[in-house]
Amino acid sequence: MRIARAALVAAAVASGCSLTPVQVEVRTALIEQAPAKVAQGKPGRATLLVPVPLTAPAYDTTRIAYATAPHEIAYYARVEWARRPALMIQPLLVKTMRDTHAFAAVEAPPYLDRYRYALHTEIRELMMDFGAGAPAARLVLHARLADEDSGRTLLDREIAVAEPIAARTPEAAIAAANAAGAKALEQLAGEVVAAL
Repeated sequence: MRIARAALVAAAVASGCSLTPVQVEVRTALIEQAPAKVAQGKPGRATLLVPVPLTAPAYDTTRIAYATAPHEIAYYARVEWARRPALMIQPLLVKTMRDTHAFAAVEAPPYLDRYRYALHTEIRELMMDFGAGAPAARLVLHARLADEDSGRTLLDREIAVAEPIAARTPEAAIAAANAAGAKALEQLAGEVVAAL
């Protein structure tokens, strides 16, 4: 029995089997597309604070989520986000709100001075959907604009965008996610300007 096991181990080693892990190159991707044009507000005197978005646990990772069937989630093995999506989307939120010209300043934490408004956001979904319909990058962003002086909520809105994925490749999915993000931010800018 021992000789048979030793022979199997020797055969496995001789055939090139090894216990050395296979190195898989993992590429990183960015969410970096801001809207080309946003709604313009009346020049304001108040400061807006834009905290880092909260994120649903399944998407609060550098792993890129996708689905091929309902009620499931998987992650790409060889490509991932360069940072958690919330950390890439927050600077885009700040830029988009600045581009509305509706605030005297738009700041991100840590910011210790006085501010009147706060834009709280949550990424509820960021998924590459390859299910039954046409492939699409889906982004669901919830936003709440609070007037800190009065304690009122001026805006409480969920924005859902589905951007077609041109090909079944990670590159096409990432491009669609960027386009979906830009569209969601463009919609959000319009909602914020209208709420002021």
